[in-house]
Amino acid sequence: MSSLGQQENGDLMEEGSSGSDASPIFIVGVPRSGTTLLRMVLDAHPDVMCGPEAPWITGRGMKRSPNFWDLTTFLISNKWGPVSGLTGIDEGVIYRKMAHVVDGIMSTAARRKGKIRWAEKTPQHLLALGYLHSLFPRAKFVYIVRDGRDVALSTCKGSWKRLGFERKRVRNTYRNALRRWVAWNDVFLRDVAALKIEYISLRYEELVAHPQDELKRLCQFLDLPWNESILRPHNTAHDVVDPKGDGIASFNAHQGIDSTSVGRWRLELTWLQRQWTLRVGEAMLQQLGYPPTAKRA
Repeated sequence: MSSLGQQENGDLMEEGSSGSDASPIFIVGVPRSGTTLLRMVLDAHPDVMCGPEAPWITGRGMKRSPNFWDLTTFLISNKWGPVSGLTGIDEGVIYRKMAHVVDGIMSTAARRKGKIRWAEKTPQHLLALGYLHSLFPRAKFVYIVRDGRDVALSTCKGSWKRLGFERKRVRNTYRNALRRWVAWNDVFLRDVAALKIEYISLRYEELVAHPQDELKRLCQFLDLPWNESILRPHNTAHDVVDPKGDGIASFNAHQGIDSTSVGRWRLELTWLQRQWTLRVGEAMLQQLGYPPTAKRA
């Protein structure tokens, strides 16, 4: 190995997760639910690094991305993998080694920013809870939910031409965005119950209306000391991969935690969109405690 490779490997070993008792944090939610805002809020905490989305962990969120989930599956299930081919290697070993590498990368990034803990925000990781829980059984999950009507409106007015839904790409319409909102929230509620995952649920509307109360509740759940800096995430320099992305653009446009995007559906839904809401989304809206949709404005 070259001296540079030895140095980098030593950095990972020195700065990685060995000896750290802090649980990783995963932010999940349907896109356009406030996941980017929440990512920036946590990244503004002096103890937490929450960087750009990481589709390289599960492959979710980026088409055909090389990722640790696919590698883990190969190592465990393929006849040429070490679980089949090497005595004494079982899937528990594979999961621990994969977790060590992911944690080593993230912990190194956190420490190089002067922080002691890492968080990760990829909305599509909502669909990979089982794998993430297998990697990090002690991880804490932050689930943010927003009124599906506002989510669907924001989605269909965004830059995406197509949406990933039910293992295919569909046109970005209000109806499809609402169908995805229903399906993804249903997956999350089902999986956290089955896996007994430790999580906190935040409602976007409450977060922007009462940020200090909600963020104090979040810090308590995450075992983080309270720090006023998380109320001003725009004052922190954040790592950004795509500054033109819808989430980042929306975050920069607001320049603060505010409630201007709450309840847009009351004024903006067309008659047809109301009918689709009643047919597709009303049951989930009621399950999550949102007000009913009137047939007419």
